[in-house]
Amino acid sequence: MKKSVKKEFMDSETRNRQILLSLVKEFIIHRRPMGSKHLNAQYNLGVSPATIRNVLAALEKEGYLSHESYSSGRIPTAKGLQFYIDSILTRGEIMNGAKISGLGRCGAAKTGGEPEERYMLEQACRLLSAYSNWVGLTCFVDEKADYLDFDIKMIAPDKMLIFIICRNGEIRKTVIRLTRELSPGSLVFIKNCLKKEKAGGGDHGREHRLYPKNAEVINEIRFQLERLSKNRETQLLTSVSPSVLKRNTRVLDGIFSLIEEKQALLSCIESSLPDNDSGITFCQSHLPENYGDLTVVISDFNINGKRYICGVLGSKYMDYMRVLPLVKGTAGEIAKYLTEVF
Repeated sequence: MKKSVKKEFMDSETRNRQILLSLVKEFIIHRRPMGSKHLNAQYNLGVSPATIRNVLAALEKEGYLSHESYSSGRIPTAKGLQFYIDSILTRGEIMNGAKISGLGRCGAAKTGGEPEERYMLEQACRLLSAYSNWVGLTCFVDEKADYLDFDIKMIAPDKMLIFIICRNGEIRKTVIRLTRELSPGSLVFIKNCLKKEKAGGGDHGREHRLYPKNAEVINEIRFQLERLSKNRETQLLTSVSPSVLKRNTRVLDGIFSLIEEKQALLSCIESSLPDNDSGITFCQSHLPENYGDLTVVISDFNINGKRYICGVLGSKYMDYMRVLPLVKGTAGEIAKYLTEVF
């Protein structure tokens, strides 16, 4: 039985797009090369198999498809897969239609038990795995700039040593080169200005206006102090539902190896995070080369300076029609719950 496709006349660009999307969809389902006869049998594309073959050949020349031998069907390239994914992301009826059920509030935090934040992330992790049939993951990245004290020393007329004393007693330092020589009086002023700032006092804008020549140095030192004092806390949770174990053995080996290499997975996620919150992000380009058959799809959000991530780890040919709205919807629900908590 042919799958329903709009039967009205399509221009060549729309037709080619529909053929490409149909092929990628069928490839994800069946995991084998797709030919014109199969597409014609499954979809009412309104054209003959010969026309479909010509379109597939043109799409291959454009880099969307490839094939293993002359007589075999086509498979999507990375470009073709990305085209398919982008088409889903632009469809509001799919991306905004995910209804996430099964998340419940936890009373344990109020009774001295498990913190509600972790409980919610664990629930989300399990649901992401159960609904996607891949590995669900949640994590957070928390960067806080905190230190006990700092000092500044001139080690040359145009070179400055900056060091901080962390709360655990660790000393971190860096050296910066100045664009001009700094007088002893300017050094005292800058140090006092930044000490007041750390203590929460002083009018920083006023001080900069009174001594504009020092503003550039003050800003550079402030930046270095923040960089030196940042402490990064990360936590990664993963969940594997029984259905995942039915997957291809080679893919499973890659998934479990990546989970065991926790730092590699965290590094992949952190390297992929955009500067600002994003609807959907793909981490595949940051995975180690030996994990080329896998991908990580994430959605992230910020609450009180802490970056939370919900995602799915699985084959790069996962069911994106299901996974993309699932990841986005789960992240939205968790963000709503955690916003109420905090």
